[in-house]
Amino acid sequence: MFTPRSFNLVSLLAQDDCPEVRHGFLDALKNTLAHGFLSARWYTLCFLAAFEPNEEFKEQMIRWLRNRAENYRSSSYELRLM
Repeated sequence: MFTPRSFNLVSLLAQDDCPEVRHGFLDALKNTLAHGFLSARWYTLCFLAAFEPNEEFKEQMIRWLRNRAENYRSSSYELRLM
């Protein structure tokens, strides 16, 4: 089981000083979430991109999150919460 402390430590990758680390982590997270390999709680890390200094990457994350939300609304897919 992934502990809350471990989750918090992993979340620091989404806020790393190095853009390549942030973007690489968030891109990998998006891919893993899109394939359904992680529970819905991992989407919270995507929202840390709200503080992303690179406007282009931030807009890309916003579009992806909106697209995912629309997919959930239009399908009978149930989010796994745990």
